[in-house]
Amino acid sequence: MATNIHQSRNYVWSTDDILGRGSTCSVYKGINKNNGEFVAIKVVEAALGVREFEMLKKIKHENIVKLLSIEQECPNRNSGRMQPRQILVTELCTGGCLSNILDDPENIYGLDDSEFLLFLSHLYAGMKYLRDNDIVHRDLKPGNIMKCILDDGTSVYKLIDFGAARDLPDGKEFVSVYGTEEYLAPDVYERALLGTPGRAFRATVDLWSTGVTLYHVVTGELPFRPFGGRRNRQTMHYITTHKKAGIISGIQQNLNGSIIWSSKLPENCLLSPNLRKIITPLIAGLLESDVTKIWTFKEFFDTVDTIVTRKIVHVFDINNQGLIKIYLNPFDTIEILQKDISIQTDIAPENQILIYKADELSGETLLATTEKCPVFVFSKENSKINVLDLKEMSPIISFTKKLELGEDFKLARKACCNAYQAKRLIEKYSIITQLIHNTVENVIKCIKIRLKKLMCEAEYLMSKCKIFNKAAGIFETLQNVAKYKAKTNNCEELSNISQDFVAIYNLHTKYNYENLAEKEWESAIKDFENPFESRLTVRASTLADRIKDSMNHLRIGRDYPLPQNHQYQLECIKIAKTWTHLHHLLETVAYHQYTTLIKVFESWFNKVQKDYMELETLSQTINEFKVNLNKFEDKFDVDVDEFNEYLKANPNNNEPTEKIKYVKDPVLHSRLKNKLKTYNYKTGNNLIAENSELINKLKECTSDLDGNKFDLEDFI
Repeated sequence: MATNIHQSRNYVWSTDDILGRGSTCSVYKGINKNNGEFVAIKVVEAALGVREFEMLKKIKHENIVKLLSIEQECPNRNSGRMQPRQILVTELCTGGCLSNILDDPENIYGLDDSEFLLFLSHLYAGMKYLRDNDIVHRDLKPGNIMKCILDDGTSVYKLIDFGAARDLPDGKEFVSVYGTEEYLAPDVYERALLGTPGRAFRATVDLWSTGVTLYHVVTGELPFRPFGGRRNRQTMHYITTHKKAGIISGIQQNLNGSIIWSSKLPENCLLSPNLRKIITPLIAGLLESDVTKIWTFKEFFDTVDTIVTRKIVHVFDINNQGLIKIYLNPFDTIEILQKDISIQTDIAPENQILIYKADELSGETLLATTEKCPVFVFSKENSKINVLDLKEMSPIISFTKKLELGEDFKLARKACCNAYQAKRLIEKYSIITQLIHNTVENVIKCIKIRLKKLMCEAEYLMSKCKIFNKAAGIFETLQNVAKYKAKTNNCEELSNISQDFVAIYNLHTKYNYENLAEKEWESAIKDFENPFESRLTVRASTLADRIKDSMNHLRIGRDYPLPQNHQYQLECIKIAKTWTHLHHLLETVAYHQYTTLIKVFESWFNKVQKDYMELETLSQTINEFKVNLNKFEDKFDVDVDEFNEYLKANPNNNEPTEKIKYVKDPVLHSRLKNKLKTYNYKTGNNLIAENSELINKLKECTSDLDGNKFDLEDFI
């Protein structure tokens, strides 16, 4: 058997297929001899293997790596090792180790929102299971968290490496020291690395490690970094023990230099501003070094639970071209959403126009949104469009003419990091470009919908006003016949509050018949290329991956023999050319398309926003007219009541009115209000018939008055 091939009773593996290496073990990719399934083989010293096996045997949770078997390595004479070692066989997590994921240039600034929240929810679930079962891990870090990609393409994060884990109920302590120094709680660090004599520790040491891990995951860097790293342990201990409450990072940039403290996450991290604001107190709480303020597991679990159950609302800020993510609690209202939008856009809630799926957002329910189907927001007061700036990056990568493997690899890695940053920017500009088109579509549809509603309401109010006008005329005739001195002239008062709504008709014609806004936009963009149609984002991703592939060749190339140096140089040339191409794609294509479209959009939006605000004014005018008409209706009812009472009190006032038959109040109100007050949209189709009947009654009224025959009830 070759020296690099090892096996146990049921498994075989090669030491060339190494997945990871620790101080006391190595992990390899192996194969089950019986079914051919891939597994992870952890080779450990016998005593440590049994301990971890016993711990994993009693653990069963989807966010903790699944133990398959424990076996002994078969003797391998060719390797020179005759003493068998224990192997722990677990499921293979194909997504890789989290520490390697964070080391990938694509994640140099940490994970984005969706991936981080997935990780956080899985970490929370795994840790809660351990605490519920009185288990302390004692070595939590990205290196002990794996990502598994399932058959359906979904990802699951799992805790691994339970070699240091032990049972520890709440309130109990332990004295043995385990862990990785950058992730150790300050008191454990002091005992393990600075030689401070014995003290006991509680399960909360896992919380500090979790805080460091979370900071690492969201930024791509460790939170506490003394100059010189592990060689400067005294400063490391000083940073972690002397930081103030709320501080989440401390960095020393030069020897004996001052510490740069921060209570905020760095601006270049990929988390959205709203999620940063939510996550920062969590990290600060976990990284509390004051023993009187250290978080409990309950505080940690409760806080994470409120975070992972929040609902994301995607918002596109039209004025500032911002892609905003707002994380709301399940029962938060639109008012809360508007406050959060105001914080990020400087648009006051009362000045916000919110449009979702071509309709104004209203009510209490927050609807499901996506990045491509967001809530659109713009200001009532401002039609200016602010163009996003482009981060400057050099279009040229210059490798050394001589082979300097270390320096060339650093340069290649930097180029790779820039490539993925450029890819993200291209994706951003492409999405915004698409959202500009979506904005046009949604705003036009929203205006059309609102205009149709306003037209319907205006026609209804005008019709109702006509009925009132005719009724008021009849009523005035009755008053004259009865020689009743009215307090007010209803016809004159109704004339004063009437509206013609010509502006609504004009705007309705412009949008719903002439389609001028659509035609103007289509004419303005007829020569524009859609970045999604040109597959711009796909091309950017391909180029970035190509640079990463060349970088990985350079990583391996550091071990190339001299005859292969030519291939090494070719990879450098490939990186430089590919980066130039990608940089051109960013500046000359994606950003140029975006800025050119914005100029056209701003001109178009300036006109449409004015129309929208005119629509707001017209809507307010209709509401005011509706209020005034309702007030008139109420007053008209009172006038009719008073007139009816007058007829009762003066039955013999004059000869014509002696034959006027008055009606009791309930009948009068019932008949009158059936005509005037209960009129609605559904009765609009009968309006002509009603008006004709009313006019006929008015004619009959004149005829009857001439013949001294008059019955008030007939007109009500």
